[in-house]
Amino acid sequence: MLDFCGYREAARFACLRCELLALSFIALLAQNGETSTVRYIAMQNLVGVWKLVEARAFDDDGHEVPSPMGPERMGGLFVEAERIMVIAGDGRTILPPDAPKRAFVAYSGPYTLDGTRYVCHVDSGSSPEMFIDQIRHVRFESPTRIVVHPLSRLLDRAAGLEFVFERVG
Repeated sequence: MLDFCGYREAARFACLRCELLALSFIALLAQNGETSTVRYIAMQNLVGVWKLVEARAFDDDGHEVPSPMGPERMGGLFVEAERIMVIAGDGRTILPPDAPKRAFVAYSGPYTLDGTRYVCHVDSGSSPEMFIDQIRHVRFESPTRIVVHPLSRLLDRAAGLEFVFERVG
């Protein structure tokens, strides 16, 4: 966070004047073509702890189908300035006898973010097929809510997945 007031605010209470000035500063940088600074500030918006709150799947025609994460998804996105860790799975405590096997995905590694897309260069994963660059489209619905669409293959699907995360820390 840029501090234009000359003093530090408590972490939970941001100064509105600082926020407005920071947004104006970002817009000015964008107009002047200083994209590296804007990219750094965009990256900072993703840094934090995010809880998986929705996991949806769609068929090729765009119709919603049962999620591979089951009806009670569980997961998180943990983002630092240079590394990202993703964990997602079926959170049910008991499976019905006829339920398919649970889906579970975990990977981490250094990443880049261009504002709308992040690429994780996976160096640890839950299965061998995870050890490829994991590419995701990211849409910020608000500072505390993001929608993530995998662009690389995930859970035996090339497309049609949507994950929604809310910032918790």
